[in-house]
Amino acid sequence: KDSSEEVIDSYFIQIDNHSYILEELKLGRNIDRLQSQPIHFYAIGRILAKMHQILEGFIPEGQKTAAPVIEILRHRYELQDLKQKLSSKEPNQLSRGESLFLSLYDKLMPQFDITERNLPEEVYQKLPKVVVHGDLTFPNLLFSDKDEDVAVLDWERSRIQPRVEDFKNSIMVIDPQRGRTYDFQSLVSLVAAYQRSAGPRLSEAELQAIPE
Repeated sequence: KDSSEEVIDSYFIQIDNHSYILEELKLGRNIDRLQSQPIHFYAIGRILAKMHQILEGFIPEGQKTAAPVIEILRHRYELQDLKQKLSSKEPNQLSRGESLFLSLYDKLMPQFDITERNLPEEVYQKLPKVVVHGDLTFPNLLFSDKDEDVAVLDWERSRIQPRVEDFKNSIMVIDPQRGRTYDFQSLVSLVAAYQRSAGPRLSEAELQAIPE
């Protein structure tokens, strides 16, 4: 009420020193991640660029916190201690989860080195920050009939973090055969659409920080 068109168009409104998000009913259809095509990632890249452009510089009254992608690096020594503790047990004393952890330990630990080398914490902390969605997965996306437009749902995990945090979930595949993996070609389509859209393009440092 009594708000300028500029405020309305930005999806936020302020009344009596309180900020509100304007919501609009959107009709669309969910796409199964395993059935997704490059056109879906082009649409996600466009809407993601628009979201980040609109939210750039916006500081909400209350802010959620969530562990950043680099949080795992702080648990390296805990895993080393756990491995030592479990190794002292007899095999028949281990749970299925503990046995699985020990079997994957030698594959898991080098990933810490890769993450630390490619995305050290001091680099991560300097990346541009905006209000990110935080859970940009296919169940939270509604596509138009021609798959050219997409509506983004479920903002309960939104918070201020580097904008690259919004790139990892939508390209993740949870396949019954392969488990949890990242699809590189989908990442290429997503980033290409983002870079072509209006607004600040991803810097070289941000591109290097996106999971491959």
